[in-house]
Amino acid sequence: MKLPPWARSFARRHAARFRRFLAILVIVVAVEAVVQVANPFGMEDALKERAAETLQLVTAPFYGGGRETPGQRAVTVVLIDPEYFRAIRPQNAKPIWPMPVDMLTMGVIRRIVDAGPKAVFVDIAFPDAPREIVENGSNSRAEALDALALRLNQLNRDVPIFLGDSITSSSEEDEANLACGLDFVPSGSIRAHNLIAGRLLDGLFRGQMTPGARLEVVDASWRGSATDYQLAPATTGEGNCRGLRQEGKGYIASPALALFAAYARNCPAAARDICDRPAFARLARSIIIPDTPPSPDGLRSYELHDKATGEMSLRWGIGLSGTMDRFFRNANGTDACFDQFYSGSLDPLKNYLLHLFGPIERRLGKPTHRRCVYIDTISAAALLDNRRFGAAGGTADTGPQAIQDAFLKDRIVLLGVNLPQAADKFASPINGAIPGVYMHAAAVENLLTFGDRYHRAEAGIVGWFLMIVVVVILFHAMTWLWEWLCVRLSAVAPGWGMHVLAPLSYLLIMFSLGSLLILLLSYTDLPLTEIAGPVITLHVILFGGMIVNWKDALIRKFAGHREESA
Repeated sequence: MKLPPWARSFARRHAARFRRFLAILVIVVAVEAVVQVANPFGMEDALKERAAETLQLVTAPFYGGGRETPGQRAVTVVLIDPEYFRAIRPQNAKPIWPMPVDMLTMGVIRRIVDAGPKAVFVDIAFPDAPREIVENGSNSRAEALDALALRLNQLNRDVPIFLGDSITSSSEEDEANLACGLDFVPSGSIRAHNLIAGRLLDGLFRGQMTPGARLEVVDASWRGSATDYQLAPATTGEGNCRGLRQEGKGYIASPALALFAAYARNCPAAARDICDRPAFARLARSIIIPDTPPSPDGLRSYELHDKATGEMSLRWGIGLSGTMDRFFRNANGTDACFDQFYSGSLDPLKNYLLHLFGPIERRLGKPTHRRCVYIDTISAAALLDNRRFGAAGGTADTGPQAIQDAFLKDRIVLLGVNLPQAADKFASPINGAIPGVYMHAAAVENLLTFGDRYHRAEAGIVGWFLMIVVVVILFHAMTWLWEWLCVRLSAVAPGWGMHVLAPLSYLLIMFSLGSLLILLLSYTDLPLTEIAGPVITLHVILFGGMIVNWKDALIRKFAGHREESA
């Protein structure tokens, strides 16, 4: 096919630029491929971890368009914290951990369940028994486990209750099922790989006990990343993981996926804005839960399809909900979150600048971390009386019943622990060290907000290549801009225009362009950790190009001086 004259003319005029574009594209793709595959010195992992924190801090103010998200209106975290012990035991406020059985089940879990939530997740592993059955009582480990099973089975059967466990396969099984990308534990060896005490599982799921609460065990394994969350961390069943995955069966749900499915099965009438969205419905349809009771180990074998089996890249916000705002305005001693209600519009630029230039950040410390997590949070003390919310004596708007109606009824509730003795912390890119329950809370909030359009942890080959192309195009654009600034500003201010004004203008434009690029990409479903590589590559190339130009200018300057001296 012969090209028309205008096309041939265009090709001849821009042949050099096209060859340059291809050359840069090949180089960037090659470098990215080497880093992805070889991961020299752990460079890729370190880069992603650091970049994820920076990009989350930059984009967090824009999460949900700066408004309350659908997921925020449906998720609450209840924390067992020192305030709870001050409220329930004012004469001896020292926290007890592990907690007495009655204090935990009747004093906290039952109060949550009786408030009428749609589902509850208990993020307290039970590898060891609570040391007391009741206050000032003593018991053996077996007695405590039996008492705990009895109390949990006495809870309201209408509310699904999920207990967190950690189900990990052995190293031999990992190697045999390496291609599966997740843990596989044969159904006959679950007991050898989980954390919950076997006697507690026996009391909950074995024998002829009177039917009790709708209990289920989910896999709350944490793989060490504050941004990546596996929706189904493991599989179990007969055969092998490859066969199960081909059928989409045998999955053990994560807390977030199980809570999402429980919420979707019986959406509250007041949450139609969440449940009627197509993305929500598509994800709900891809989760099939068998009608049979859980296995003797408390597990259900989920059938999952499409994105319900994927790995999610968590997105974190900073804006607190209107419900939290209303209650915090009336709170005693809880004004620490006020700055997040009124965060400035320049915060994203400040975060970007601080993290782009490391020495500035090190001098200023860590001013970008937010004290309050964007998920609605109350202390377990709020379930007892009005000590947390409201003025002394309480009011009708802030008393325990109002708090339960606002934060617990028809919601997904996650119970966690914020005590030094529990040692359950992880590093959030937005909030620093926070209780581990927030990772699951953020994951289910993301699912409720985005449905099957949640942000994937892997970009895929097409998304990765598109990001590389964007980097190359921006490289050429910024190279042209540098040359144009040098020519124009040299004419305006000979001598110092090229070496002072041009670099300063270049840095300002590059900073603005980088901010805009990150902001635009944050509205896509591309994972921020995968965006990080091309974005940082662009910055390195642009800085490198500017330094090369300075070097050439200095060489010419000193060479000219030598010639004059000669």
